[in-house]
Amino acid sequence: MAGRMSRNKGARAEREFIALVQEVVDEVLGEETFELKRNLFQTREGGNDVAGTPEKFDFYSLEIKRQEKLSIPAWRRQTREQARPHQWAILAYRQNHCPWHIIMEEPATGDTYEMILEDFLEWFKSMLGIYAHCG
Repeated sequence: MAGRMSRNKGARAEREFIALVQEVVDEVLGEETFELKRNLFQTREGGNDVAGTPEKFDFYSLEIKRQEKLSIPAWRRQTREQARPHQWAILAYRQNHCPWHIIMEEPATGDTYEMILEDFLEWFKSMLGIYAHCG
């Protein structure tokens, strides 16, 4: 039973975080928006936690965690391993009753940035704006 409750908690966290990112996508792209959703094949086929990103906006790979016991080094490894070489490896995590924390790794340099949710959403908004005007 604990395994199922943990999976359900993880799925709720993924839906929660994806909804926050979706609001930014809709705001920036308006009628040109796309729909983000949970990657339901991630366990079987691997990959990040978010599906539905068009190739034009494929600048990120997102891993979402909600657990009381933090395993940040392992989560960061997983996030890096599933990101493609051109993608920002983004880990979003939180514990119960705590805010979201974001750790991002830049693909070109490997530089790491840690931030709160609001700062991440502003960064994501600016990146969407840049990629919206490309190609």
